[in-house]
Amino acid sequence: MIMKLRGSTGVFRPVCGMVCIAFASISGVMSAQQTLSPEVYGTLSTSVFEVVTPKREQLDAFEYAEELPFDQLPFVVRTDPFTSVGTAFCTSPGRYLSAAHVFALENDSANGDFFLRNAEGRVFEVDQVFQYSNHRDFILFSIKNEPGHVPLERAPETTVNSRVFTVGNAHGQGVIVRDGVLTSMTGEERDGAWKWLRFSAAASPGNSGGPLVDSSGRVLGIIVARSENENFNLALPLSAVDEFPEDTAWINQSIGYGVPFFSYTERAIEDTKETLPLPLGELRGRLTDARNTMHLKLLSDLMAKRDNVLFPKAKGSDYLLANPHSSLIPGVACEQSDYSWKMEYGDDGKSADLSNGDRFEWRSWKGYDLQRYFRPEGVYDRTAFVDAKTSMEAVLGGYPLYRSMAGKSVRITSLGSPSRNEARTDRYGRVWSLSVWPIVFADRSMVWLRLPTPDGFVAFLAITGDENLYATIADLGAIIQLTDVDYSGSIEQWIAFLSRSGSDLASNSSAARGRAAGELADFGCVFAEKERLTLRTEEFALKLEYADFAFDQNTVLQCFASWTALPGGGTVRSVNSLFAAVEGTQAVGIGLYRISRPGWMDSAERKTAWKNLAEEVYPYNGQPLASDGYLWTYAGVDVAPFIDGETDLLSYRSQYLLQLRTSARTSAHEAKSSFAALTESASVSETGILRTYGADNAKIRERMRLSEISGYTIFEAIAKNKPEILNRFIEEKKDLEALNALSRTPLIAAAASRREEMAICLIRAGVDLDATDRNGMTALMAALETAPEKVSLELVRSGASVAPLSKFGKTALAYALYGKKPAAARLLIEKGADVQLAVKDGSTPLHLAVQYADAETVKLLLERNANPHAENETGETPESLAKKLNKKDILELFLR
Repeated sequence: MIMKLRGSTGVFRPVCGMVCIAFASISGVMSAQQTLSPEVYGTLSTSVFEVVTPKREQLDAFEYAEELPFDQLPFVVRTDPFTSVGTAFCTSPGRYLSAAHVFALENDSANGDFFLRNAEGRVFEVDQVFQYSNHRDFILFSIKNEPGHVPLERAPETTVNSRVFTVGNAHGQGVIVRDGVLTSMTGEERDGAWKWLRFSAAASPGNSGGPLVDSSGRVLGIIVARSENENFNLALPLSAVDEFPEDTAWINQSIGYGVPFFSYTERAIEDTKETLPLPLGELRGRLTDARNTMHLKLLSDLMAKRDNVLFPKAKGSDYLLANPHSSLIPGVACEQSDYSWKMEYGDDGKSADLSNGDRFEWRSWKGYDLQRYFRPEGVYDRTAFVDAKTSMEAVLGGYPLYRSMAGKSVRITSLGSPSRNEARTDRYGRVWSLSVWPIVFADRSMVWLRLPTPDGFVAFLAITGDENLYATIADLGAIIQLTDVDYSGSIEQWIAFLSRSGSDLASNSSAARGRAAGELADFGCVFAEKERLTLRTEEFALKLEYADFAFDQNTVLQCFASWTALPGGGTVRSVNSLFAAVEGTQAVGIGLYRISRPGWMDSAERKTAWKNLAEEVYPYNGQPLASDGYLWTYAGVDVAPFIDGETDLLSYRSQYLLQLRTSARTSAHEAKSSFAALTESASVSETGILRTYGADNAKIRERMRLSEISGYTIFEAIAKNKPEILNRFIEEKKDLEALNALSRTPLIAAAASRREEMAICLIRAGVDLDATDRNGMTALMAALETAPEKVSLELVRSGASVAPLSKFGKTALAYALYGKKPAAARLLIEKGADVQLAVKDGSTPLHLAVQYADAETVKLLLERNANPHAENETGETPESLAKKLNKKDILELFLR
């Protein structure tokens, strides 16, 4: 049975020049060629077995558009409760050999139980594993209720051109014998550690793990691979098994690894050992845990190694920072072959109109689908988003997903409830919903990562082998850090989205602000019907009082977000453009765009456009331009300054462009008149720096007038790592409590910039340790999030408060646990940090400690009466989380 499913992803790519030949098909016993004597064949039929796993069809929770054609399958397939995956044989009393890849214990799989089936159909469950090597590709094991099978004899040394026979479960049809010739014995590719037996006897799917025998039925080796392009196959000689260490499982292979947004992959050696014997299930658990841990380490090491060439730090980031892209399909910032960074939105775009009136669009990108689901009219039901089953069923109304059986493709209409549902928050504060569905009949899983938008949601979808599920989820966690999302919806949808309610809209005036996350955390929308529309982003505000613009709750508002470079270093995601439109006969639209200064990689054309905008050269002078079936009128707009009578602190890096779109039937004179009225009624102001949280604005402005020493402000000295300049500011007691554009003090800026020694100098200079920036972040929080642990320890010991809560709903203790700083976390607990206060997804410090800290931290929390039975939004308790993550040392603490 084959699953026709779009998309897959994988990280581990074993180096192998051959094709492993294990195959899932049907069972039975057949005699084939009569080239062996009946006595020899009789011995083989009692000592060679099919390796089978139980069918899991009864676990399939999918629903289909029509009944699956089980009746069209062959009788054996239809009635056999097992799936045949390979071959094994008895090699000594109570011991059996097969190929390692038949069991693939290093790969996570829902096929957890393996059995041997003899010629009479009797099955024996695999019990203990005594040797295992994925490199040599063999496994030695025992079975439960051993009946005393007769071992096959070993053959003496053989010679090239001698007659050989394959014995195995060819095509899943039972044990079959085929003859051929031993053509050569060639060295193992990597180290020449043994010589492969190459032979011409047929080896079909399912032969893997079976014996290669001589004419007397004596074993020469284990059949492991077949060639796709040449007429030979491979067997591992028994001498290579003899040379392998006893009581050992060893995973040893070269792998390629990488993430889709980097332009190349790297190589590493996977090297894991376990002492045997162990029950098969326990060995699989240990090997898969080791592989998952290795993947996380490889990913972490790769990101750390390439940190300085990762967007937005990389020099090649300038183009993308200065050239925001607009697309309602999510895009990913990706490194190009010339080391520049550009947005990628996939290809092969498709769309579908759904029966409920909604619309679904998707594109393929590097093994993933980039998706957008939206509702053109009416408020999107947020409860439908929370229910992943319902959301997926709506998508499957237009997204082609089929199961193939007996030559027929049957459409899947429901996946049922996911096996996993959890929240994932990226570095910008956007909260994604992760859902996973097992595809039981294909040993695969579907991973869906969604982000809500005013009119629906955007998503990543991947279908991956179960062996790569953990890696796929980890990779998606890295990908969303570089994902660009823009937002669209009617004003009615926006107000419902921002207020998280679609039923409380007033008839004439509606407002909402600050309920979303990420780049929309400070977005505000105030709508007074047919009078004005006021929009506020983190960086600027737009107020429209334009009578000719027929605003109503169906007016479409689009917000385009981008990464913005900060003057003191670093980047944030914020809304850079707004566009409000009413379709119909007038097709009127008003847009405001924040234009960043061109970077060094920008084209001469864009640099000229920047200059023309500043100097009001056509088309940036209010003169209409016909394009794409519309008339477009543009002009630069003055921005209200931050400091009265002084130049805007950010004006050197941004300009604002006001745009009017009208129907092509509008005359140039009408367009100019309308634009003139618009410019008189519209007001724009930059707001990012005035995030005062109730403080006196005059005092804020005063603290932003910065001194210079040797041509540097105190923030520039920190950003450019000039400790000698900072020391002079400290000695002269200048600007030690000043604020930058993010309302950060020098101490917060130093902690956030990982300037360890600078931060410690400021702490010891006696500055305010508990000041907050516009996000409510203290220096302690910033240090715990990004700086070396030494800084946070110094802050706590110097008296920094452990109680404040940031606007992201996190305490210092939460930042310590997320940042994997156990020493700091324990010190915070000892200083009285609240051990019960949960973050936004309901996770308490004990949840976080189970995930990110060690047993010592968990023990301390329990001693401070942290609640081990508290549930987060997904219903997980700290104790159940420890079980899920298989953290045995922590689990023991809960069981005491």
